Amino acid sequence: MPSSRFRSAYASGEHTSAVLKSCLAQIDGLVAGQELGIVYFSRSLQDEADKILDSLRDVTGIEHWVGACGGEVIGGGRLLEPTAMAILLIPIEAGQFQLFDGMPDTDPSHGFGLVHATIEADMGNDLARWLLASDCGFYGAQVRDGLHINNALFAGSMSGVTFGPALTIHPIISRGLTALGPPRRITNMYGDVIAGVGGQDPITALRADAGEILLRDPVRLREHVVAGLLNHEEADGGGEPKIEFAAITDLDDYHRRLSLDRTLHATHVQFYRRDPTQGIENLERALGAAIETFRQPEAALYFMSARRGPRLFGTGHDELSAIRSIDRNMPIIGLVTDREVFASSDEYCSSVMLLIGRA
Repeated sequence: MPSSRFRSAYASGEHTSAVLKSCLAQIDGLVAGQELGIVYFSRSLQDEADKILDSLRDVTGIEHWVGACGGEVIGGGRLLEPTAMAILLIPIEAGQFQLFDGMPDTDPSHGFGLVHATIEADMGNDLARWLLASDCGFYGAQVRDGLHINNALFAGSMSGVTFGPALTIHPIISRGLTALGPPRRITNMYGDVIAGVGGQDPITALRADAGEILLRDPVRLREHVVAGLLNHEEADGGGEPKIEFAAITDLDDYHRRLSLDRTLHATHVQFYRRDPTQGIENLERALGAAIETFRQPEAALYFMSARRGPRLFGTGHDELSAIRSIDRNMPIIGLVTDREVFASSDEYCSSVMLLIGRA
């Protein structure tokens, strides 16, 4: 008789039937005590979503499924081929979790939640406001043009699940960013456009921080430099303000202004470059501390920005390798994301990991 454990399965291939068959074979006969499943699959499998969910229910007997469709899939702590699927079975009783779609209405006893969101115009601002209104701490993925799974496939703003005290988590975030210069007061900003900082135009400020060579190549600059927005007016108790990151989408050299991919109310801007060495070191340090303070995790969910990993950091700078070093037999699944959610806040260019265990 199989014991009640976290179970995972993952597969990739050219055909939906082969991918699904492989995943089901990996968990056949191992389902016991799991009442919830998490599933991620590639956008190429979207048209087969109903078939996939029906097959998962038939084979596992698990009625409730959450997840997302879109982006690359992570299974076994590895980035899978474009057509892929990964599942995680959660050993939890039915009364210890609550599914939601739209703004979560959570049970007061639920301490954390998993959220999947579709990126829309200014969605980050609304997402953070909605999630912060809950007593839960939310973590998860945001995918552009992605679809959610909440017992069925749908295209709402967000969905997910909250968990009661039966499960416990240790959340980790790694940004891998290094400041290029000091915070600069924003003197002219409208919507997502910065037109003045510290008595000068933002292009001049960016040139001073990032360098003339990088600024001459706008494509490369957008790939390697991000803007950190700070709001000193909203800092709690005079403390340090939270930094919210945004992508630079346009450099208007004629009007001497730059545009961001989101609208934020901010008093200062600070430019950052992506730093692969720091990203790996921060993650390894956080994982080491987690193992010391958090009892041996039984499973993990991992959400990695599409702007990270080997495609950004190069060969040998693979965060997934660091994660696999925890326990090569631990179930790890996840998704490559366009934005991330950590502690109910909208994140950019980060990796978010949830180590999961039982209380």
